[in-house]
Amino acid sequence: MATFIQTSGGFLRAFRFTFWSLFAGQLLFASFTLIINFQVPVNFGEFHPNDIFSYLVPMVVLGGLIAGYFITLAQIKKSVFETNFKRKLEAYRSASIIRYAFIEGPNLFCIVAYYLTSNMIFMYLVVAVLIYYLSSYPSLDKITKEMELSSQEMDQLNDPKFQLL
Repeated sequence: MATFIQTSGGFLRAFRFTFWSLFAGQLLFASFTLIINFQVPVNFGEFHPNDIFSYLVPMVVLGGLIAGYFITLAQIKKSVFETNFKRKLEAYRSASIIRYAFIEGPNLFCIVAYYLTSNMIFMYLVVAVLIYYLSSYPSLDKITKEMELSSQEMDQLNDPKFQLL
């Protein structure tokens, strides 16, 4: 049976593929709801006091973004003390995926709220959250800063052929 040895370059490619896949899913779902609601009269931010989504959507979005930030921060701080480099990177990837989930979940809720109400404010909120999502792109600099990598670990991460053991 063949064994697969992951390199740091392969790790980054797979991590970035996950990032872009989640982004594309949100973008496609938002586009799909825009196309479906094309014939529905657009509600440009009219506030309806009886509309529960006007209250619920901002709370869910802010709650998700704040919770995701702090939960991820706690997990990253815990994984900094990991001695094995591969496990450290895997812990970072796990923490980042949790962050992405806390961004994507409220964003999908915004898209559904737009679909149900045709209120464009929710779609503007989707765009704002997608921009925030793009700011969490897993770049080498970001990984280095957040994980507090040593110079040896930075060299290993920058070398795309370094084998993670």
